[in-house]
Amino acid sequence: MQMSWSVASAAYSMTNSRTQNVRIIFSKLLQVVIWVTISRKPAMNRINIRVEIYACIDDDAISGRSRAPVWFAAPRRTISTRSGEPLLIERVVKCFQYQFRTSVGNPFSMKTSVCGFICFALVASIACAGEWRQFRGPDGQGRADAKNLPVTWSETENVIWKTAVPGRGWSSPVYAEGKIWLTTGVEKSLTPEALEQQKLTKLAFNPMAKEMSLVESVSLHAVSLDAETGKLLSNTELFTVKEPPGIHTLNSFASPTPVLDGHLLLCHFGELGTACLDTSSLQILWTTVLPGAHAVGAGSSPIVYGDLLIIPCDGTDRQYVVALNKLTGKEVWKTKRPRMTGFLGDFHKAFSSPLVVNYQGRDQIVIPAAQWFASYDPLTGKELWRFRHGEGFSNSSCPVSDGNLVCITSGVSKTQLFAIRLDGSGDITKTHSAWKISKQVPVISSPVIVGHEIYYVNDQGIASAANLSDGAVLWTKRIGGNHSASPLAADGKIYFSSQEGKTTVIAAGSEYRELAVNTLEGQLLASPVVLDESLLLRTQSHLYRIGAKADKKSAEK
Repeated sequence: MQMSWSVASAAYSMTNSRTQNVRIIFSKLLQVVIWVTISRKPAMNRINIRVEIYACIDDDAISGRSRAPVWFAAPRRTISTRSGEPLLIERVVKCFQYQFRTSVGNPFSMKTSVCGFICFALVASIACAGEWRQFRGPDGQGRADAKNLPVTWSETENVIWKTAVPGRGWSSPVYAEGKIWLTTGVEKSLTPEALEQQKLTKLAFNPMAKEMSLVESVSLHAVSLDAETGKLLSNTELFTVKEPPGIHTLNSFASPTPVLDGHLLLCHFGELGTACLDTSSLQILWTTVLPGAHAVGAGSSPIVYGDLLIIPCDGTDRQYVVALNKLTGKEVWKTKRPRMTGFLGDFHKAFSSPLVVNYQGRDQIVIPAAQWFASYDPLTGKELWRFRHGEGFSNSSCPVSDGNLVCITSGVSKTQLFAIRLDGSGDITKTHSAWKISKQVPVISSPVIVGHEIYYVNDQGIASAANLSDGAVLWTKRIGGNHSASPLAADGKIYFSSQEGKTTVIAAGSEYRELAVNTLEGQLLASPVVLDESLLLRTQSHLYRIGAKADKKSAEK
């Protein structure tokens, strides 16, 4: 499968508003056409790029029939990016070539499904450029293909803008098409007398009663901001919940990160409700409530796979994974978690989020649970494999993968980091463990993979790097603080943010090399996000955009 890269590169040189047709002919049987319309906005120093993709596999050419081939179209997408940045059609085509080679055995007998997949893969590749639509970014693993990111900042240095966010929440921001979205909870406090009464009735048998927070009511919102200025654009109430269950003082009522999918913002608040918001009209398209008592508040972020919104629901009373139709909120499939030992529900809960990985052409969705790691077919919910990690529970750390191994931590109890081979089926506990690490492993924050190393920081602020191939620890360093946010890897750096508002920046590598330690006012429990050449950092009260080219005169919004 070869093509002329000069054709694809023709789109690079556009300087005015115009349309470019890039036709990629892989053979007389397979063609892909990409229509690119670029609109320059000099006043904003940005360009808008509209992409239309069509794919065709002409199986009639094999049989000699003369019927015209059918072309399959992907939805149009518009991308906003800085002026001067190239449209990476070359990378999109390379992605397509790889997906086609690894995913299609006999394409001519499955024209419709393959062409639909081609369009989806191409649009997904383009849409990821410069966007952050889900928890931990484009690939769900806390990595970004970005350059010139800031290394140092403070309340007075390299702050592009700082905007007060109503309410409180630890969900990470998501970003696309010039807008930032996040969820938040506006709490109404109990009177002292009512608080004491609620403690007696709701927390009498809770072993963590002293660390729990109770409120009279909470209003759950979706908030949008302008990415350039930080201006608050919208504040939409999705739910009002009276006398909600208590949450841990480190948690919030809006901790799961929402998902942006086209014009849909899909927001999950655990047992308090799940909603779909139209980001254009700000209309609530549907709401539903998924049963499950989280005991200390929700933490698992959903993901979108095709038309499915996939959500882990690992409570104290029931544990399952559910897929909803993202357009209607109706249940498509629901799968119970592997059977667990013990009778105390508190030891059966978990707060991790899903990761989609592709192994030898087959997608699988890996979701840690208490006592087990499990993988599922994302379209049907069928369990593909399970791995018993012990008695661990309350695991919040999310999986990461290099495509051959998936690395997962086991939660409270005996916390370990496991590397599991992805080629198994059934119970693979005794057969598919590549290696494990048993010291200084996180319960809450997730690891990140860069090259041949895996980086992580435990809850008490001890950072480590290990060799991905065999789990050999390369270095360990106490960077201090308490850590809940997952690290970010970008621009050759790793960013570790602590609850105390400090972000330690190190150089990725087999030796520890600290570049900077930066402090903001407030706590950092939300994971950092990349926006162009800047970072989005959320504290309990504000959202910051941090960038090296910030206007020093920027004022708090």
